[in-house]
This record gives sequence, C-alpha cells and structure tokens, in this order.
Amino acid sequence: MNCKPGDLAVVVRTIATPELLGRIVRVDRLAQPGDVSKDGRCFFASSPVLAWFVCADGAELPTRDIFTGELFWVSERPVRDDCLRSIRDSDGEDEILRLIGKPEKVTA
Repeated sequence: MNCKPGDLAVVVRTIATPELLGRIVRVDRLAQPGDVSKDGRCFFASSPVLAWFVCADGAELPTRDIFTGELFWVSERPVRDDCLRSIRDSDGEDEILRLIGKPEKVTA
C-alpha cells in the first residue's frame, strides 16, 4: 500500500487519463466498486484492486467516460494505489526497506 487517508500524493501512472499524470492530490478514502463520488457519479472498478478517492483541494480533476472516452472534470475521483506515490512530511517507514531489509555494510 502506497498511501493512507490524509496523505498528499503525486499521480505517477494512469490507466486512461494522461491529463492526470503529475497532479498533486489528497487521498480521501478507500474506493470500492460502485461507490458514488461527492459529485454523484458512480465509478466501477474493472478488477478488485486497491484504489482511493482523491481530490485536489478545490481544483477539479480530469477523468474519462469509460464508454465514450469523453474527458470531463470532477471534484474527486478514484485512483489506483499503485498509480500514486505518497508525499509525506515525516520519515514514514520505507516500503523497500520493509520488504528487503536494511542494507548491510560489505567489507572486502
């Protein structure tokens, strides 16, 4: 898991909306298939992946209609966790160090 609620994050990858790349967003809440956004839009996940509803603190975010490909703007939208990179203001646990362990000094 890259993010948690309240985090600021940058969108580092996108599936269908390249206009979203590089945007700074605030992670709001976990998104489930069929959840309704604050705009009243219903979003469906094509697979059971971890996703978050994100917002841009007053700005609108681009998204696409899955049937027509039409671009429109919303106040919040779901983004997959693996498409976000958290920007934390503290030294949170390093995900890589947790997975593979702390490097050890090598002596020759």
